[in-house]
Amino acid sequence: MSGSNLILLFDRELPFSDGRHLYNHVNYLLRTDPFQRWTNTATRTCRAWIPSSPSMQPVLEFFGGSDERDALKERLLGSLKGHFQTTDLSSSGAYRSLFMARLVPAYLGPDGSPTADVWQPQDAPGLVTSIAARFAACAAADLMCMVSHVDQDECDHLHALFSWDGRKPRGRSRLDVIFGGDAL
Repeated sequence: MSGSNLILLFDRELPFSDGRHLYNHVNYLLRTDPFQRWTNTATRTCRAWIPSSPSMQPVLEFFGGSDERDALKERLLGSLKGHFQTTDLSSSGAYRSLFMARLVPAYLGPDGSPTADVWQPQDAPGLVTSIAARFAACAAADLMCMVSHVDQDECDHLHALFSWDGRKPRGRSRLDVIFGGDAL
C-alpha cells in the first residue's frame, strides 16, 4: 500500500510519575530490563532513533543483542541529560516535562476509515521522518526518541518519547497539537 494514506492512531500521552518511572520505561522501550521479560527472538529487529540534535536526520538502528541495546540506553539517557542540562533526571525533576505516546500506524481506506492493512516495518524510516517533522514544527515539543516494537504478539507499533515545554493545551492533548489529526 502507498504511504500517502498512512495515519497515526495514538493512545493518550502518558506522563512520568517520577524518575524511577522514567528509567523503568526506558528499560521497557529498549528491552534492557534485568529480567528481559519483553525480549524474544524478534527483538533484534526492533529499531530505535535517538537524535543527537533537533536537526539530525532520522537513522533507525536495529536493537541487536543486549550489548547494543545497553549502548542505545546509555545514548538515550545521555541525550536526555544533555537536553535538560542535568546529571540526574530524577532529582532534577526533568521527568515532569517528558511524555510517552504509543503510536499505531494505520492505512486509510477510500471511505477515510482505518483499514485492517498492517503497516510494514520497512515503512519505519519514512514514518520517523514524517513524525520528526511534525515535532519539529511544534515549538513546544522536542522528540527525544522513537522506538519501533515489532516483537510482540499485539500489533506492531511505535513509541515516541518527547518533551513538552509549556502549558498543556486547553481541551486538547499535546498529541492533537503536534499532529492535528492529519494523515502523514
